[in-house]
Amino acid sequence: MKIVIVGGGTAGWLAALSISKAQPNIHDITVIESDEVPISGAGEGSTQLFWDFINNTWFNTGINLEDFIKECNVTPKIGIKHVNWKGDGTSYFAPLDGSSTSGMSPDVEFCKAFLKDPNMPYISSRLGQDYENKRVTGWSSFHFDAHKVGAYFSKLAIQSGVKHIKKHVFGVGVVGKKIDFIITKDREKIHGDFFIDCTGFKRSLAGGMNMKWKSYKELLPVDKAVTFQLPHNKDFEPLTTATAMKFGWMWKIPTSERYGLGYVYDSKYVNDLEIKKEILQHFDTEIKFLNEFNFESGRGEVLWKENCLTLGLASAFAEPLEATSIHTTIMQTMVFIMENLKATVEETCIDSQIKRYNEHMIKMYDDFRDFLIIHYKGGRKDTEFWRYMNSNEVNTKKTSYILDLCNTSIPSSLSIDHYFGCAGSMLYNWVLAGIGKIKQDNVRKTLELFSL
Repeated sequence: MKIVIVGGGTAGWLAALSISKAQPNIHDITVIESDEVPISGAGEGSTQLFWDFINNTWFNTGINLEDFIKECNVTPKIGIKHVNWKGDGTSYFAPLDGSSTSGMSPDVEFCKAFLKDPNMPYISSRLGQDYENKRVTGWSSFHFDAHKVGAYFSKLAIQSGVKHIKKHVFGVGVVGKKIDFIITKDREKIHGDFFIDCTGFKRSLAGGMNMKWKSYKELLPVDKAVTFQLPHNKDFEPLTTATAMKFGWMWKIPTSERYGLGYVYDSKYVNDLEIKKEILQHFDTEIKFLNEFNFESGRGEVLWKENCLTLGLASAFAEPLEATSIHTTIMQTMVFIMENLKATVEETCIDSQIKRYNEHMIKMYDDFRDFLIIHYKGGRKDTEFWRYMNSNEVNTKKTSYILDLCNTSIPSSLSIDHYFGCAGSMLYNWVLAGIGKIKQDNVRKTLELFSL
């Protein structure tokens, strides 16, 4: 089958590399990468799923861990430090996984750790060590330079036989209900059997297929980011820091060469100059600002239609908090390859399978949306932005249920949907504890009720 991937970057090259390695010598794969559009590179961190991908969990991608670390300015990531999300200056830590009992009801290890230290409950099944005492013996995931990750994947994919064309895509040729070809700026037609849209927020193929966008803006209203960098002296924590600011929040990520930072905010309450002034006051040092970009949190109404699949930012984007973008790209790619991709387009594009894929991925994206909403529910109300985020207007059925549940109980794998790649109770509980929603009395009563 001739597979045409439009758009490079991390998503496009991850898909090309994965397909070429998972089903070698079966497909003719071409990546068409614009020579005009830069890589977005909005995130520089990921989750454990990215660790699994890099370490060849599902199939041999040809990735060498030492080379990857060296070429992509990689540093370890064991979790996220959330600062001032309640507006009182306190912070909390959330690892990238749960305890070894996170699949139980109740999560015994979490409950006992919480009773010991409600400000920083930390037990990780992956690390099995105490971060507070700095006895970390393994990595959960990575921080990295996103531009270099895309380049690294492209090198391996091309070595694996993937074709690479550097041309700007001008249009899409739809015949009947399916894409037949794409048209480059110089009017060349490139035909294919199956097309993957990795063109970011532009959604070049999705637009041609009338794949509409479902916005999360009313629930996740941050819509703009200002990025910048700061130096470090190599003495940094293996953490992403997410600091709540007046009109949103700011990430701070250590790569091997520097810190990458960005302030994500709701532009209806504040302008760029005021945001930059707040950043300068926060750090009290000279800062060279890099980029500004707009976005709208949301997802496609469908992610796969006929012979067109969307991936990466073209598929969905639920704001940078928790670094879900690469995670969900891997999820989409692995499920597509393992469950749907066959030797021919006829075997691949089966209506019932497309429907099931869309249902699966839509649930995943909506569940991550709800997980992100919970982060903002710490009761902070010092600005109009925070008053809105803590209002009932910013709730779904699921977030309302979880917050109500915390009044009397502890969320578990039975009360919050748990499936591969999701944000189940194993992740929710760290955040709920950090923002003060899990109560010591409820934890104690839960353990006593089950005599644990």
